Amino acid sequence: QQSDATTIFVGEHFGYDPVVHRRSIILEQDVYAIVDELSSEGEGIRHFRLHWLVADLTLDRDAGGATIHLGSGGPAIRLHVLCSERQSGNWSRADESVPRGWRSRYYGEREPAWSYENLVRGAGCRFTTLMGAAEAVEQMRARIASDGTGALFRVPVDTLATHRLGSGP
Repeated sequence: QQSDATTIFVGEHFGYDPVVHRRSIILEQDVYAIVDELSSEGEGIRHFRLHWLVADLTLDRDAGGATIHLGSGGPAIRLHVLCSERQSGNWSRADESVPRGWRSRYYGEREPAWSYENLVRGAGCRFTTLMGAAEAVEQMRARIASDGTGALFRVPVDTLATHRLGSGP
């Protein structure tokens, strides 16, 4: 199936050994899709957590994400998270007990922000975060749900160029 999707970035790291984290950022029909694939060659069940920090704006929150109102009658932006495994999403703002829901622009200072986390248990998982105009994100979400394979935004490994940091040009 052909699409007008543009892959903007694909990268991976091994900092969560033995888990490999690969992130792809794709733009299709004015919707950004951020695909986080977490995999491990080891056996066993793991806990995975996706976290997004959103400015302290008016939000219509739900377990799958939020509609973010930019104010002054501006457009609404939708952030929606899909996952290959059973997921549990929640929001927090300025929570002292966790602590979650803060941003710090300067050392020693903090201000309220919205914190979204999505928790998953499994051998591996794929989070797909959609961001864009609310109506366009909902259309994309419906298209992914009807696809059934979850492979709508999969980027083939053999098409990637490799560059190691510190290895020169």
